[in-house]
Parts: sequence; C-alpha cells; structure tokens
Amino acid sequence: MHMRRWVLRLTIAYQGATYGDVRDAVCKWVSNYPEERHRAGALLVPVALREAWPCNG
Repeated sequence: MHMRRWVLRLTIAYQGATYGDVRDAVCKWVSNYPEERHRAGALLVPVALREAWPCNG
C-alpha cells in the first residue's frame, strides 16, 4: 500500500496520468530494459516516467 500512495503522488506531476497509466509506463520500460530489473524501483520509476512523458521545457 505504501508504494501505491507514492506512485499516486507521482501521478500528480504528470498531468492527466492515472495510476494505471503510470503502472503501464513502468511495466513497459522494465519490459524494454530487462537488464535493469535488478535496480531499485525508486531509480527505475522516475526514468520510466521521464521516457513516457518527456519534459517539453
């Protein structure tokens, strides 16, 4: 449950993204980069989200 709350807070930073969108983006990233699966989620999630929703600024 703790992780879910953390991900829900991240969702706010990505306007219009739902919990499911964030989950799908992270799962897709891990699927595309299986060699990175051993890394901590706290490192993988931000990388996956930046790739899914790149900063336009």
